[in-house]
Amino acid sequence: MSGNKGNLNERDIEDYLSKLQGGWLSEDDLDDQDSDDENRDSVEVIRVLQEENDDDDDGDDVDETADIDPPLVEAKDQEPSHPSTSSNLQTSSSFSFDKRSLIWKKRNLVYDTDKITFLGSSTASGGLLHLETPYQCFNYFITEDFIKTLVAETNLYIIQSDPSSSITVTEYDLYKFFGILLYILVIKFPSTRSYWSPKFGYEPISSTMPLTKFEKIKLSLHFNNNDLHKPIGHPEHDRLYKIRPVIKHLNERFATVPMDQRLSVDEQMCSTKIGHFLKQYLLKKPHKWGFKLYVLCDMMGYAHKFEVYSGQENTEKLTDEPDLGATGNIVVHLLRGVPRKQNHIIYFDNFYTSLPLVVFLAKSGIHTVGTVQQNRIPNNKLPEKKNFMKKSVLRGSFEERVSVHDGIDLSCVAWKDNKIVTLLSSYAGALPVTKVNRYDRTIKGKIDITCPFIVQEIINIWEE
Repeated sequence: MSGNKGNLNERDIEDYLSKLQGGWLSEDDLDDQDSDDENRDSVEVIRVLQEENDDDDDGDDVDETADIDPPLVEAKDQEPSHPSTSSNLQTSSSFSFDKRSLIWKKRNLVYDTDKITFLGSSTASGGLLHLETPYQCFNYFITEDFIKTLVAETNLYIIQSDPSSSITVTEYDLYKFFGILLYILVIKFPSTRSYWSPKFGYEPISSTMPLTKFEKIKLSLHFNNNDLHKPIGHPEHDRLYKIRPVIKHLNERFATVPMDQRLSVDEQMCSTKIGHFLKQYLLKKPHKWGFKLYVLCDMMGYAHKFEVYSGQENTEKLTDEPDLGATGNIVVHLLRGVPRKQNHIIYFDNFYTSLPLVVFLAKSGIHTVGTVQQNRIPNNKLPEKKNFMKKSVLRGSFEERVSVHDGIDLSCVAWKDNKIVTLLSSYAGALPVTKVNRYDRTIKGKIDITCPFIVQEIINIWEE
């Protein structure tokens, strides 16, 4: 692709600008960019689009704020409070890492089972042991105190909107409202109002609450006081202010469930049809349009923590957290609740995998394994893709390079399957080698090919 503006149509520009808005590009949005030529092209495209974005800066500001409810507090009414003055934030990183200084050698990382013995516990205790029904599970995560908070904020918003209003929402109303929403998720009707249709409606819903009250609660439901919403441009402006109490409460409740040893960090889409500047497009997701969530899950799919993408994830770091870049910081944020020095293992893909992140987590007692782009591993001495993909190189062939940084072992393995798969880990390497079954187009049948241990680690997670 050329750096010429004339070669970019409006759709391309809009697509790339939406990706650049948050400061990084997801692997779900782009094809593999391992080659130098492709990287140069991408950098050139980004440079051109940034120039286009600068030219239209005023127009972009209007578009971005169009879908945000205007805050009711003006900046002049607030005492200026900058994030840098907070005691739990840091302005500079104390973690230095020069990945170009690593020396990669052609040898194998020795897999040590004692090194990854799980020292924690994933056994449930307390109130979790007494959850036997769906209703009890609902009350465990959506607590009575939280419902009371929602009732107070919703009634406050009703008064703020119309001081003469006589409508009042009770706790019982909210329980019925949430119950109706759960029914709607399972029983699909063409529209919300059709559930209250006299002829074709759904009686369990229509008999629970009148349509007018359901719609009033739907319009009035609030989670935070608008009077305290900092305006755009204020140092403490929060794009997720309106739902911040929900995110905080759910993460606190999710964190009460003990963690397994093996966890995964990935993205998830919360699909929506509304227009909003935080809405994302991820081509390879089942729901391609929606709000993007970063999630820490276990092997059963349980979410221990999540963060909603807002473009502000990189603004706050604890004093002991380094600046590992936008994607690396996301992982660090999600892993704050993971116990250190207990040999947890984290899996992620090449959107997150980087040498500084793997080393930082390893020094904290958290092991990692993930796919990685080879251009993020300087001087790795792995075979070039064009040579590794030649027919003379058998399918199942692999190459491993090992390096050590500050006592942390690092293994980088390239494996030839249908394509080249490159993985980076702080505990697993190519040995011990196993076999996997693959379909061969030439013989139109299954064959066994060599599979490195580091690849088998990920395959086992998928199968479980």
